[in-house]
Amino acid sequence: MATTEEPTLDLDATLPRIFAVWWRNLPVFAGIAAICLFPSLVLGPLVQPGYPPGDDIEGIVGLLGLGFLASMIELICTAFAVGAIVHAVLADLRGESITFATAASSGLRSTLPAAGVLIVHSLGVSLGCFLCCVPGLLLLTFWFTTVPVAVVERPGLIESFARSQRLVLGSLVQVFIVIAIVWLGIRLVGIGVVSGVVVFFGGQLAGMFVGWALGVFGTALIAVAQAVVYHDLRGLEQPAAGAQEPA
Repeated sequence: MATTEEPTLDLDATLPRIFAVWWRNLPVFAGIAAICLFPSLVLGPLVQPGYPPGDDIEGIVGLLGLGFLASMIELICTAFAVGAIVHAVLADLRGESITFATAASSGLRSTLPAAGVLIVHSLGVSLGCFLCCVPGLLLLTFWFTTVPVAVVERPGLIESFARSQRLVLGSLVQVFIVIAIVWLGIRLVGIGVVSGVVVFFGGQLAGMFVGWALGVFGTALIAVAQAVVYHDLRGLEQPAAGAQEPA
């Protein structure tokens, strides 16, 4: 008796779709990411080791407090940006036009669920990588679509991770390849451009600004990849299996 193989993610379709959607809507995506990552550009130098508060306890506590505040602001802004971009990508894939206003509106509605997922995701992957690299990479792959699940289907914090794992399970290798290609592309371009700026123009400040700008484009690309993979994995399910995106 012949067995029917479960469909898996088609990399020949998914990878070009990621870069096509990213490029097609780059002004909107980069604008959202730039506004939301601007606080990190301003607050980042203030919490670097090269910006000492002094040797007194109050100065050290103040620096720690500033670092915590910067982390919280960056978390909220990143959650807003990722939520906005995920909704915008799905709208683009439905053939709808994308504007900055509609993307930002969707991002505002998605900030809280996205922030909760990002906190647990970061802690889980970091702990997995600390204990052993393999568990960290597995969690990173299984949880790659957790943010889209959380902001589109809104099943709750814990169920968002379980739902993402169910989506990715049959295409684990393919999703990992997507992550590797996107991540390596961002890193290689970033290292090359930042190094070139520092060598030819000099100055750590210029390199930091260019690094931030590349972070803007990289953040947008990662969010687009998460949304496209989520969209394509849902397409592999039975029609009634996934929830519809809320209006």
